[in-house]
Amino acid sequence: MSNIYALTKSQSPVSVDLANVIAGLRKRIAGAAHDLLVKLQHRRATKRFERSSVHRLQDLGFERDWDGSIQPFNR
Repeated sequence: MSNIYALTKSQSPVSVDLANVIAGLRKRIAGAAHDLLVKLQHRRATKRFERSSVHRLQDLGFERDWDGSIQPFNR
């Protein structure tokens, strides 16, 4: 009997390595998807402010900078 057949599935070094690779890929993909979701939510919230008038921004505690970006007061 060869060494390959003497190992069970749980002891096989190939299946363990493959499982670790797949788990690592899943973590990276999940992390990238989470980052993308956070960026999209931030962009959506920023767009809501960008459409506001100068007076509305001042009421909310923000001001429009010289380049059009929105900054909080006293920054």
